[in-house]
Amino acid sequence: VKLEPNDQKAHVFLGVTEFISGNREGAMEQYEWLLKKNPALAAELIKSLTELSAEVEKLERMKSRGQTPASVAKHQTQQ
Repeated sequence: VKLEPNDQKAHVFLGVTEFISGNREGAMEQYEWLLKKNPALAAELIKSLTELSAEVEKLERMKSRGQTPASVAKHQTQQ
């Protein structure tokens, strides 16, 4: 983004990276920038962040129960 400030995909990747690192404010800044430049791409970013958030929550619930994705997959294939 520093090298190519108008690169929309760079803003998407930065938004996802900010979200993953826990910087929700930084992710929202990227979303707001994209919303002005390309509303459709901004909508895709929000969709991706929503899906990512749901997966993170699912993994956190599994972790709190002492499960891992591999253990759940193994259990499902044994049924």
